[in-house]
Amino acid sequence: MTGDWFGDLKNEQDAQQRVLDAEVNLIKSEGTPPDFRYKCTHRDSGSCVLAEVYVLGDSHVAYLRRYTLPKSVNESRSSASGRSANTEDGQNHWRARVVDLDSLAGPRDQLSELTPGLGAVRLTVQCRHVSADLDPGAMILDAVGPEDHRRVGAGPVASCQYLREG
Repeated sequence: MTGDWFGDLKNEQDAQQRVLDAEVNLIKSEGTPPDFRYKCTHRDSGSCVLAEVYVLGDSHVAYLRRYTLPKSVNESRSSASGRSANTEDGQNHWRARVVDLDSLAGPRDQLSELTPGLGAVRLTVQCRHVSADLDPGAMILDAVGPEDHRRVGAGPVASCQYLREG
């Protein structure tokens, strides 16, 4: 501890993120399929993969692939500093990232069951065709939920906004 609680917290979060990144990169390099996959529904997409959900022991993570947005959409949805920090080219080639779904999923009830839809956070997934906001709790249930909820294999994102250049 350095006495800078915010700096210490940021360092701890960065270390946790590096561990998640390494775990997902390892299982992807081994060819392990995701527990659930979300796909683009745009007719010209060739089924872009928007997010892959992996169960890592008691943890649930989403791997969001790199993507490129149309220039006009990119400029309206991001800042120059954000593009500089989070893209490969400082413009519109956004880096792949791993997201800890458990930290975003919201409250759990007394039986330690996930209560989807109660979290305030939505995870935005994108490709050059669509942008969609997903509920992290529902993403976990899609991958590991009870049989009456769980969808098998891969599913398209049902509600999304189509992106157009211009």
